[in-house]
Amino acid sequence: MSEATNGLEPHPRGESRADRTGTRRELVEAAMHLFLERGYQDVTLDQVSAEAGYTKGAFYWYFDSKESLLVEVFDAWARQGVENLSAALRARDSSERVRALDAWHAGDERRSRQWALFELELVRMAARKPALAERLRDRQRAVCRILARVVEDELLLPADAPLDASQVATLLSALSDGLLQHRLLDAEAVRGLYGAVVQLLLGSSRPDPGR
Repeated sequence: MSEATNGLEPHPRGESRADRTGTRRELVEAAMHLFLERGYQDVTLDQVSAEAGYTKGAFYWYFDSKESLLVEVFDAWARQGVENLSAALRARDSSERVRALDAWHAGDERRSRQWALFELELVRMAARKPALAERLRDRQRAVCRILARVVEDELLLPADAPLDASQVATLLSALSDGLLQHRLLDAEAVRGLYGAVVQLLLGSSRPDPGR
């Protein structure tokens, strides 16, 4: 039984599917904001609920635990990142692609730093909690499958390419994460590297127009 049915305020009756989707999204967005600002461990469900404008009782209509919310925050961030990365991969030529990839990876410096720190916290937690690690891995693989479809459509990998689209998608994701972590200690050293490395590895996979 959830806490929502155990003495806490029940969910409003008559709420439409669109309203329910909106409420869930608002809780995830509120949690993302607080987790990035303060860290997962220092944020309570009361704070998340208040930030989103709901009661803690309403929260439990959508999530059965704080960890479930954490998984959704990870998923939402990853999917947004893949959407933006996909747009960069659709650049018309190689030089534009490098610029777009670097701009995507650089992003908002403060936000990127917050996410890198949050991701470190996620990894530490997952290392100690196999069930959480499995849930995060499943979400990460699902997002990489989306990215792999973009790789297939946009990069036009040659038949004899040493990596398939799924492996390239994993590489793009892992490279981004690794450079974000490195940036925490030496931002200048990794500035502009993401686009250059991707182009070095995949530059011949999509000919420039007119060739």
